Amino acid sequence: MFELGKISLKDNKYLIEKRNKLLDLIGALGFGEVTATRLTTAASEVIRNVAGTSDESRLELFIDERKGRFGLLIRFFSADDISEDAKILEAVFDETDCSFSGNGINILGSFKFIPDHSFKPTEDFINREREKISRLTRDELYGELKKSYSDLEGEIEAHKRTEEMLEKAKIQAESANKAKSEFLASMSHEIRTPMNAIIGMTELLLDTSLSNEQKGFVQTLGKAGDALLSLINAILDLSKIEAGDVELEETDFDLAELIEGTCDVMAIRAHKRDIEFLSRVEPDVPINIVGDPSRLRQIIVNLIGNAIKFTDGGEVVLNVGLLKKGYPEYRESNDAKSLCLFFYVKDSGIGIPKDKQDKIFESFKQADSSTTRRYGGTGLGLSISKKITTLMGGRMWVESEIGKGSKFCFTAIFKPQEAKSKETFVKPGEIDVKGISTLIVDDNATNRLILREILSVWDAEVTEAEGGGEAISIIKSAYEKNKPYDLVLLDCRMPEIDGMGVAKFLREQKNSESTTVMMLSSDYKTNDLKQIDKYGIGAYLVKPIKRKELKNAILTTLGLWKAQVGKEKFKEVKKAAVSIPHLNILLVEDNPDNRLLIKAFLKKTPIEIEEAENGQIAVDKVKSKEYDIVLMDMQMPVMDGYTATKTIREWERENDRSETPILALTAYAMKEDRDKTLEAGCSDYLTKPLKKEKLLEALLRLTGK
Repeated sequence: MFELGKISLKDNKYLIEKRNKLLDLIGALGFGEVTATRLTTAASEVIRNVAGTSDESRLELFIDERKGRFGLLIRFFSADDISEDAKILEAVFDETDCSFSGNGINILGSFKFIPDHSFKPTEDFINREREKISRLTRDELYGELKKSYSDLEGEIEAHKRTEEMLEKAKIQAESANKAKSEFLASMSHEIRTPMNAIIGMTELLLDTSLSNEQKGFVQTLGKAGDALLSLINAILDLSKIEAGDVELEETDFDLAELIEGTCDVMAIRAHKRDIEFLSRVEPDVPINIVGDPSRLRQIIVNLIGNAIKFTDGGEVVLNVGLLKKGYPEYRESNDAKSLCLFFYVKDSGIGIPKDKQDKIFESFKQADSSTTRRYGGTGLGLSISKKITTLMGGRMWVESEIGKGSKFCFTAIFKPQEAKSKETFVKPGEIDVKGISTLIVDDNATNRLILREILSVWDAEVTEAEGGGEAISIIKSAYEKNKPYDLVLLDCRMPEIDGMGVAKFLREQKNSESTTVMMLSSDYKTNDLKQIDKYGIGAYLVKPIKRKELKNAILTTLGLWKAQVGKEKFKEVKKAAVSIPHLNILLVEDNPDNRLLIKAFLKKTPIEIEEAENGQIAVDKVKSKEYDIVLMDMQMPVMDGYTATKTIREWERENDRSETPILALTAYAMKEDRDKTLEAGCSDYLTKPLKKEKLLEALLRLTGK
C-alpha cells in the first residue's frame, strides 16, 4: 500500500480546494473525465458530511493492490457514525466498507480499480502526487500566514520567501529559454540538411534543358523551398520576437511578385483540397515599395495556410488594397510619404466563435482543443504574425461567424521606392486591347471582379456572365447582331454547363475563328488539356491568375504579341559564368546527397575534388597533401567539423605551415553557432541550403584566385 497524503477535514472553509485536489489526483490516475467527476462528486458529499465532526476528521488517500491490480483507496475518519455515507460511495466505487478504530473514530473506506490494467505506481509518480496533495492552496497559505505572522517580522519573512521563489522561477525560466534555443537550433539543422539537397538540386535542374511546363514546375518547387526556408528562419527568430528584440529590414521589393510568388506555392495546397484560391491586388496599389518582404511573406503564408487548413471545399481569397486618410482602419506613420496597405485573407471555412476570437492570437492557443486534434498546428503562427504586424506599424484582427467562414485582416506601413513610386499593380495602356470586346464567364464573383478590374484598366470592353447557360445566351445574342466577342475568358469548373461546354458551343458557331477562348481553372487536369485543341482553346491558365501571365496569354492568343514586338530582335540573356581557376578542394561531408550536390555545382569548372566522410579522414588527408581550400561540414560522426578544424590548425602551427582556407558548411543558423565556427579556426562559413553563386563567390574570395 502506497500512502499519497492526508487532508484535514476539521472545518469546511476550504472544501472547494480539497475537492479540486481530489479531482486532480483521480484524473492523474487515468480515469476519464466523466468517471473522475462522478467519483469526486460522491467523495465531496461525504467530505461535506464529515467535515468538522471532530479535530481528527480527515481524508486519507492510498494506492492499494487487490486481486493483482492497483486501485485508488479513500478512507474517511469521523467521530460520527458514517455508515449511511457508504451508500453514496457504493454507487461509484468497486468496494466499500465501514469499521471502528476503537478510540471513538469511525472509518469509511472505498476502493476503485485504476482503469489501466498495466498501471504500476513509480516513485516519481507517488512523490509528485504527494507533493500536490500536501501543497497548501493560496487561500490555505494565506490563512496559515495570517495565523502565524502578526507582526512585521512575519511579513518580512514572507517577503523573503517570495523573493526566493521568484529567483528560483527566474532561474527555471532562463534554463527553459536556453533549452528552447538549443532545441530550435537542433531542429533547424535537421531540417536544413535535407533541404540543402532539395533546393540545390532544384537550382541545378533549372540549368538543364526543360520544357516550359517542366520549367514552371521546377520554379514552383524552388519557390516552395525558399518559402519553407523563410519559415524555418522565422521559427529561429521566435525567442527574439517574444523578447521584442527584432529589427525589420528596409529593402526594395516588388509587392506584385511577392504576392504572386507566394500564391503560386500556396495554390498547390489549396488545389489538393479542391478549394478555389484567388488573389486580388487592387489596381491602384503601388507595387514598388520598401519594407521587410520576408516578414510580410511570413504573415501571408500563415494566414493563407490557416484558411486552407480550416476550409473544406469553398474558396480562399487574398486581397491587397491601399488605405487612404479617412478609412476607419487607416494607420498613419511619422513619414508623410508612407503607404498604409490593407491585407485580408477570407475563407468559407468553419468560422470562429465570438468569445474565442481574441484567444486565437495568444501563443499556443486555438479556438478549442478539438481544433488541434483535427487540424493540427501549434497555435503559434497567429501570435507571431500579429506581433510582426505591430512592428510594421499596423494591427491584425479577425471577423468571423461560425459556419460562414473567417476574414483575417491586417494593416502595415511601407515606404514607396522613390524612383518607381507611381507604378501600380495594373498600368493603363500596358497592352493595347482598347475596344476589344471581352466576355468573362465565372460563377465566382470575386474572380470576375479581379479579371474585370485588370481588363477595364487596359480599356477592354467587358461583359460578365455568372454561368455557362447565361454565357451561351449572351454569345448567341452577339452572333445574331453580327458582333461576336473578340475574347472569352471561361472558368473551367461551373455548375450545370461548365467551361468546356461553353467552349464546345463556341466551336460549333460559324466564323468562330474570330473569337479567342482562354480557359481558367483551379488546377491542371489531364482531361482538360486533351480538349484544348479539340475546342480551339487558345490558353489554359491556373488560378490564382497572375497579371503578367494574363497579359502574355492575351497578347499571344489574340496575335498581338508579334505586332507589339515588331521587327525588334530579342536575344536570350544568360548570366555570365563566373571564371573559376583550377583548384584542389577537399570536400568533408558525411551526407552523400550534399556531396553529390556540391560536385554537381562545380561540375563544369576546372576544380578537382577529393572527398572525406568525416573529420578524422579530413585531418589525415590534410596532413598528407596540400589543398587550396577545405569545405568542412560541421556536424559529422566520428569527428565533427569543429574538432577537425581545431586539430588541423594545431598541426599547421606545430609544423610551421601556412593556414589552409577552411570554409564551414553549417545547417545551424543561429549567431552563436556561426561564432563557434570562427572560434574553431574556420576562415568563413556558408549556411545551408547552399546556393551555387554564393559557393563560387566564397571559393574565389578565400583562395584569392
